Amino acid sequence: MSALSDALRAPRPSATSHLCKFSQTFNKLDKEDKETILEAVDKIRADQGTGRSKQYSTSWLTKILKSFGHDISMSSVQRHVNKECSCERTIN
Repeated sequence: MSALSDALRAPRPSATSHLCKFSQTFNKLDKEDKETILEAVDKIRADQGTGRSKQYSTSWLTKILKSFGHDISMSSVQRHVNKECSCERTIN
């Protein structure tokens, strides 16, 4: 058997965490910031506006997180807000 065959038959090593990038970032924050981010996520989910009429959006939250030095993409924030991320899949 070849090394390539061995590598293809072996499962991919599991990630160190089943939490998405958003949750990993969230878990590093202090209590006050965590509470405020949860409020922001709730506001994004509740905002019924579309396009420019949205007051709260994943791009808004991403920009704020990045401005405070957090390395996170808008797609990671969006997946978490939409409950489509890896941490949601491991709960279900």
